[in-house]
Amino acid sequence: MQQLRESLSLLELEFIEFRENTRTSTTERGLEEQLREELHQLRQEHTAALKHLQEETYHSHSTLPSHTGPPKHTAPPRPTATPSTDTAFLSDSNEKHVDMRRMFPGRRVCKLWCPMTKSAPQLPSDSTLGNPGTIIIHTGTNDLASQWEGVAL
Repeated sequence: MQQLRESLSLLELEFIEFRENTRTSTTERGLEEQLREELHQLRQEHTAALKHLQEETYHSHSTLPSHTGPPKHTAPPRPTATPSTDTAFLSDSNEKHVDMRRMFPGRRVCKLWCPMTKSAPQLPSDSTLGNPGTIIIHTGTNDLASQWEGVAL
């Protein structure tokens, strides 16, 4: 009889463990199902938001003017040089860092804005520069010798 009671107690314990495991696995399955549903809902919301953003981007691009090419360099008004200019200094935006009084002390310097080295040969003329003894081209490039024939460094 004692053995029967022990067996019954053991069976009760095993039954309780089985019931707890069953509840836990059922709860886990419910959680997994709930997580799957939430994930599916989030994916749908994400897809809808992405489509909305794509439509907004399409509409905003259609209202913008089309890009026709790189911006053209526009030169500020050229100062007219006096015929007695000693030095002509052709430079791009880097000229703002050059102190002409320190670089050319006691000389008359004519500064001209020159956005690219390719445009430098067209700028010097008697009407804009007079007849300077020295012409300096400083447009931020290091390969003038390889670009043009007849350019001295």
